[in-house]
Order: sequence, then C-alpha cells, then structure tokens
Amino acid sequence: MTKRLIGYGAARGAVDALTSVRGIALASILGAESFGVWLLFRIFLRYLSFAGLGMQRGLEFSVASERDPEGWGKAGVALVLAIFVPLGLLALLAGMLWNDGPVATALLAVGAMILVNRLWILGSTYLRGAGALRDLARLEVIVGLLQAVLVVLLAFWFGLPGTFAGMFAGFLAGALLFFAGRPLPPVWDGQRAAAMIRIGFPVTLSGLLLASFSFSDRLVVGAFLGVKALGLYGFAIAAAEIGQNLANVTRTVVLPDIYRRTDTAGGGAADAGQMHRVLTGFSIYVPIICGYFAVMIGPAVSAVAPEFNDAIPVTRTYLFVAALHGLSILATLGVVARGQQALLPILSLAGIALNVALSYALLQRGGGLSEVAVAALISHSLHACAIMVLVSDNHRRSLAALQAVKILFPVFWCLAAVHLVLWLVPTTSFGTFAAAMVCFTLAIAPLALSLRSGGPARGPRR
Repeated sequence: MTKRLIGYGAARGAVDALTSVRGIALASILGAESFGVWLLFRIFLRYLSFAGLGMQRGLEFSVASERDPEGWGKAGVALVLAIFVPLGLLALLAGMLWNDGPVATALLAVGAMILVNRLWILGSTYLRGAGALRDLARLEVIVGLLQAVLVVLLAFWFGLPGTFAGMFAGFLAGALLFFAGRPLPPVWDGQRAAAMIRIGFPVTLSGLLLASFSFSDRLVVGAFLGVKALGLYGFAIAAAEIGQNLANVTRTVVLPDIYRRTDTAGGGAADAGQMHRVLTGFSIYVPIICGYFAVMIGPAVSAVAPEFNDAIPVTRTYLFVAALHGLSILATLGVVARGQQALLPILSLAGIALNVALSYALLQRGGGLSEVAVAALISHSLHACAIMVLVSDNHRRSLAALQAVKILFPVFWCLAAVHLVLWLVPTTSFGTFAAAMVCFTLAIAPLALSLRSGGPARGPRR
C-alpha cells in the first residue's frame, strides 16, 4: 500500500499543486469580487451534483466489490445522462431568469458545465473503484494541467467567462479520454440504478451535510461581511486545500482494500486496525506539511498577490482546518464500510449548527475573518473526533474518545508551533524566513520521529 500511496500521491500532489497555484493566480487576476463569484459557482456545482442521489458512491462501491464492473459502468452512464441533462437545462433557464448578476452568472456556468463535469467524475469514480490508480493518475494529471493552464490564460484574456471556459475544456477532455480508453455506452438497467442509489444515497446525504459543514462558515461570511470578504476568505481556503487533497489521495489508495474487506470482515466491518494506522499516519504527516506551508504562505502571498495580505492569518488557520476535514473524510470511509453511515448525517448536522453558531457569535462580538476560521477549527475538531469514535473498535466510548484525541494532538502541536515560531521570528526577509523554517523543523522533530516509529497512538488491544 505504501508504494501505491507514494506513486498515486506524487501524481495527485502535482495536480493539487497546480490547483493551488491556479487558485492563487486566479484570485490575483480576477480580484476579490469576481473571485467571490467563482467561489459561488463552485458552491452551486458542488450542491447540484447531489441530484445524482448518491449514484457515484454506489458505483464506486459496486465496481470495487461486485462482479461485472463494465455492466455497472454502463448503467452509471445512463443514470448520469437521465439526471444531469435535464438538470443542466434547468440551471441554464434559472440563470437566464435570475435578476442578480453574480448568481445568474454562476447558474449559467453550472448549467453549461454540469453534464461534462459529472461524466468526468463518473470516469474517475469508475477507475477509483476498479483500483486502476495508474490510469486514474494519468487522466487526473492531464485534466489538472489543462485546467491550470487554460483557466489562468483565458481568465487573463477574457476575465471570468474565460475562467469558466477553461474549466469546461478540462472536464470535457477528461471525459473524452476516459471513454476512449473504456467504451461504456449507456445501457439503462433499472435494478442496477436502484442498487447504486440504495447504496450511495445514505453516503451522499452524509456528503451533502459534510459539504454544508465545509461551506457553512463561508455562507456566514458572505451573508454578514459581503462578497469582497467572501473573496478573501475563499482565497485563504483555496490556498489551504492541501490537507483535504492529501486525504483524498489516501482515500483513493485504501478504498478498494477497505470495501473489498466487507465480504470477509464480519458483516461488513472494516479492519479497524488498518483504519487506525491510516488515521494516525495522516494526522502526523499532513499537519507537518501544512505547518511548512503556513510558514511559507506569508512571504509567498506578499510577493505574488499582495492585495490578499489580509487573508494570510486566515490561510494559516485554515490549513489545519483542512487537515481536520481530511481526517473526517478518511474516518467516514471506515464508518461506511462498517455499515454505520446512518449516524453520519446527525454528526454533520451538529457540526454545521456549531460552526454557524460560533461564527455568528464571534462576528456579533466584533470578530472578523480570523475569528470565523477559529470557529471552523473548533467545529471540525469535534466533528472529526466524533467520527473517529465511530470507527474505533473499542466499545468503551470514553476510551475511544481518548484515542481520537490522541490522533488529533499532532494537528494542534503543529498549529501552536507555527504561531510560536512566527511570533519569535517574523518572516520579514529571506534570512528570517530561513530561520523560521529551521525553528519549525526543530519544533516538530518529535512528531517526525514518532511517524518513523509508527505514530504516537497505538490501536486498542483486542
């Protein structure tokens, strides 16, 4: 698994690096207000994708654990066409009738793009479920490179419409390349369509709420601080996506193994020991990487996009929010494999309520974007802890909670180390930046050593 993780992780890391650079460059080219419209488009695209009723997760599970993956793929293509052709037309119509400029622009872009987006997502889902990581990595690199280049160039020449055109071209290329290598003509199969929805809908409902959890603080910012503040906050989030991206890499590698164990691990129970090792390793190496990015982000933003300097403190905090969100993504995989996904919506709803309440309370007390990011940090910490309790095979909830806290500990160690180092050594020059990097390395040395020895928290004894 380590070789697969490194191999796919290298390819996916290159794509994610391109995506992060694209986000920063796009924010610099478009400005805060247009970048806010771009973020609104991404929110709409994310939420409207749930009209598929979870068929993506059902397809993923079925391809990984059932026979005849091509039959499932053909049924999946037919289901995508049946759902997203009408939905795209409705989004276009809504964009034409809507009076608000930013909302209308976002709806028109979604209407034009959602079908090719879902066909590309179906292709990547099929490859992920089949464990074809080499093919998946190749296609993701091609699509990521195309979108990074086209989005930035077309945004520079044509502004926001060019940005949407670049995204469309990338999704279309990915879908065409997938179907060229794996012809999957649509074949309607009502039983398989129902099975995909039956398996995937509970997971997708949890995913919808998890997405709402991730976007809830952004909606509060947009509602109470305006589109420009949302653009600044969106810049911070785009620059801090590395934690979630690394979680998606890890999830892709371990997913076939976890789901295939459902036939041999006692009524669908996942291997809790393996999940614990995955979560423990992730909770150490990802916060360390995020910490280095947090030290570097100040000089990088000041040099490349100085108009977003106000977003630097938010970005530093949100790097670790993304790491916590990544832990939730991985832990959710184990919960689904154990058949306990019915509890996930409850936890996500609680996280949303806490995130919105904390963000609103801090804004009412005169707080700003940094305080909203702190609210997200607290909410995501408690949410990740609760999901990891479900994954644990320890029946005593108090011990399972203690185990989850131990897994979360490196995240806060690295966050505290970043703030301490930057307080002692402000990065005002190349020399002070180098000194800050050295100091941070010394501060996280015990964590790096624990990763080498297998992690600070062992799985519970059976």
